[in-house]
Amino acid sequence: MSKSPKNKMQSVASEVIQEIIEDSLSIDEDTQSATLGKVYRILKLLASPTIVGAENIPAGPVLYIGNHSTMALDVLVAVPALQQASGHRRSR
Repeated sequence: MSKSPKNKMQSVASEVIQEIIEDSLSIDEDTQSATLGKVYRILKLLASPTIVGAENIPAGPVLYIGNHSTMALDVLVAVPALQQASGHRRSR
C-alpha cells in the first residue's frame, strides 16, 4: 500500500527538519565566528553600527532577538557587534 501525499509530505518534512538539526549541531563555532568577524569588518566600511546600552548586557547567557525586514542582512552586522560589545561570548 503506497503512502498518501499527506503522509509523504510529513515524512519528507521530518527528514528535512532532522537534516537541518544535524547540520546546525555540526557547525564549528570558531570558524563561524571568524567568518562573521571578516564579514563584519567589510560591512563596517559601509555601515557604522553603534551598540547603545552595552553596559546593560548581562554577564551570563543572553539571547538576542532581532526584528528584521527582508533578507535579514542586518544580522551580519548586528551579531558581531553584539558579540564584541558583550566580550565575544557565545554558547557552548
